[in-house]
Amino acid sequence: MIKSKLKKSLKRIIKRYTNLYQGENIRKDLIKIEIDGNLEFLVYWKILSIGKGPAVVLSALGQELLKFDCFGENRGHYHVMPTYSQRIFFYENTRMSQIQRTIKELRHNTVKYLKIHPKESIRKLTINQKLLERGLLKVEHLLIQYESKFTED
Repeated sequence: MIKSKLKKSLKRIIKRYTNLYQGENIRKDLIKIEIDGNLEFLVYWKILSIGKGPAVVLSALGQELLKFDCFGENRGHYHVMPTYSQRIFFYENTRMSQIQRTIKELRHNTVKYLKIHPKESIRKLTINQKLLERGLLKVEHLLIQYESKFTED
């Protein structure tokens, strides 16, 4: 029993790190912000052929649920699991307004996104709102910092 739990944990860890680094070339200065043992944000500067800008991923149990790419006018968008291949474009035009929209979306809808997830283990997660809010403040600070640091690139 212990052996199977250990094996399961190792698979989850390997999957988590594979997911984290699959986009290594496009994710610059990645910082992980843990909310609790089950929920985390990945904040980084993202470079794609369609645009570049600050980005954040919300992961639960090692699985990416949401990705926000604040690329500015006509390029900024986000993805919602399980339809990651589809982009939902921001109405907001600037990177800064897209950052503000991202934080608002995460603040008000993180629980909703967990509850509609296809995996039962993710749907059953509970979130400590104080820890989530602290994490979001850090995410917002980093996104703004990346925007000002890399905006000249």
